[in-house]
Amino acid sequence: MNLRQIACHFVLLCIIAGCLNLPSVVAQAPNIPALHKQAKEGNAEAQYELAKAYLSGTGVPKDSKQGVDWLRKAANWSIPRRARTGDHVYGRRAIHSEGSKQGLEWLRKSAAQGYGPAEYNLGSLYRRGDEATGIPKKPHEAANWFRKAARQQGANSQTGLQEMLQQGLISRQEANWQASEPL
Repeated sequence: MNLRQIACHFVLLCIIAGCLNLPSVVAQAPNIPALHKQAKEGNAEAQYELAKAYLSGTGVPKDSKQGVDWLRKAANWSIPRRARTGDHVYGRRAIHSEGSKQGLEWLRKSAAQGYGPAEYNLGSLYRRGDEATGIPKKPHEAANWFRKAARQQGANSQTGLQEMLQQGLISRQEANWQASEPL
């Protein structure tokens, strides 16, 4: 056996040994009964975790309706990062599933709190317009939201601004996400 074969065997043995410990590394399913109890008592973190469980089918049968219901409840609380995420996810799901104006309000709420993905999604809605929610095509409003998201290193928003500039929809100043806000 040469040195190369020994090294390959060693690496293979390490991989196999690592796989034997997999059950302890794999994330455990959430304690659903405990989450239900806490969520019903108004614990927003539990509501958010329960929503994730239902939306992904982790520890419970996958149920988008219950997931969105728990997300909506969690979004009503002011937990900075989680609330922004919950508002954003709930808003996007509501818009995509039923074109709801209520979903748009949750998306706006999340964007108003400075959550980059929500800012990007609002920019996208204003860029193309959206009949279901009543958003008209407004390139300057889209650029405003894209700039905010781009400042949080949102590459998609930066690209969106450049594309809108190339299409002649916005000015060079509006496309410059690094500059201060245009008047």
